[in-house]
Amino acid sequence: MSKVTEVVEELVTPILNENELELVDIEYVKEGKNWFLRVYIDKDNGIDIEECGIVSERLSEKLDAIDPIPHNYFLEVSSPGAERPLKKEKDYQKAIGKNVFIKTYEQSMGKRLLKGS
Repeated sequence: MSKVTEVVEELVTPILNENELELVDIEYVKEGKNWFLRVYIDKDNGIDIEECGIVSERLSEKLDAIDPIPHNYFLEVSSPGAERPLKKEKDYQKAIGKNVFIKTYEQSMGKRLLKGS
């Protein structure tokens, strides 16, 4: 985890707790000439655009106050979508009995993309 994502996690966690949301993942990546800070959030029955907007506004205010990123970037707050990554123990527990897709670096059984439940 990078220093930026660590700082963002510290800043966003209280906001998410207040709104009964969970942090799925944080990405800080350069794509082309632009930097993106992506915060993926969720809750049991899904989130809507208003919740993403609330988190984005409050997180943006906190980021502006301490300015941990020295250059311009785009802040995106969204749902991880249907193909959300399994990152935490809780994610794996929720996936039991559901279809999952696994991408590997090396082939397994002659494939790099596996599907199972």
